[in-house]
Amino acid sequence: MIGVGIFSDDTWTIGTADQDGQPIIIRVRSQMPDAVARHGHGQLIVVGWPYDGNATGLPGAEDTAAMRAFEDAIEAGLERSGLGVQVASLTGAGHKEWRYYAADADAFVTALNATLDGHPTYPLEIEMFDDAEWQGLQQLLDGLEEDDEGDGEADDEDDDDGRNEGEDE
Repeated sequence: MIGVGIFSDDTWTIGTADQDGQPIIIRVRSQMPDAVARHGHGQLIVVGWPYDGNATGLPGAEDTAAMRAFEDAIEAGLERSGLGVQVASLTGAGHKEWRYYAADADAFVTALNATLDGHPTYPLEIEMFDDAEWQGLQQLLDGLEEDDEGDGEADDEDDDDGRNEGEDE
């Protein structure tokens, strides 16, 4: 798909990291948008969801289903409206994290709450940062490049569903 918001395409990379012996599955946009496209989207919103993981630290079926319902709602309500763009998700060690960039973090959170009206209460933790340089994405891209050079764990995926591989484990 070409021309997805501020990204020239909808290509994602999937890689893994390790935290305390448990895998972290990282799904990240494959490239940084150019400076002109990033301009005006200088707010990083990190949405976290703690969960009781299985033996490998990944979410069980019930948590995975709830996270998918959340992701579907966010995609329909926020990303398509242009209020925010997802750049990454990280899953593992009992915690799921989504990273979004937006022009206005407060407007994003207000729209997030409106989008989730009628949903069950999710155990969300929301943090907002000024990040005009997009370090929240660049650090993940840099880490995946290092992993790719060392052990080949990062894989490019042409995929636009916003979900991590392996969550059902």
